[in-house]
Amino acid sequence: MQNAAPKDGARDQTRQTDRTAPLRQNTTREIDWLAVNQYVTPRIARLGQPVPLPGSVAWCTLYNHDPLKLGSCLMVVPWWAVDQGTRQDALREAGLAISAAADWTGIVRGQAQRRKAVADGAYIPRRST
Repeated sequence: MQNAAPKDGARDQTRQTDRTAPLRQNTTREIDWLAVNQYVTPRIARLGQPVPLPGSVAWCTLYNHDPLKLGSCLMVVPWWAVDQGTRQDALREAGLAISAAADWTGIVRGQAQRRKAVADGAYIPRRST
């Protein structure tokens, strides 16, 4: 897919197509909902009419190849991206709270010392009879 040349014949070098865009390393799970929205919004606007909500009666009556059916699915993608971003933020905050809740290094050190003491015979655990 090539970029469309402007009317003066000069090639538009500012936009990259999917084929010419450099591949990004997938080193993060962060979801940029704004980038998703900027990608989807013009494609929905090109349809020129309101799109039904996915799964609605109006959507179900559309033919599978109707551009409005795909457009309605694209319409909800930015909301999915927002939802995923919110989930990731919540998981990060929960992880930080768990990390700060206790001296986890000290707990692990104590468990290791107990296992070593049991293995060396310095500590004999009680057993119920």
